[in-house]
Amino acid sequence: MDGFPNSITKTALADFEEILAHSWTNFPESAEAFGNALLNHLDLLYRC
Repeated sequence: MDGFPNSITKTALADFEEILAHSWTNFPESAEAFGNALLNHLDLLYRC
């Protein structure tokens, strides 16, 4: 396989939701920016 996988598994999505929930609970002032940064990185990897 070349590049980054271009699909998201249900497990990966559940993990991402858990990470964001933890972030919202423990770091509410920066959780949105953190989540957006993760999504931006995934988007960059997807385009490779």
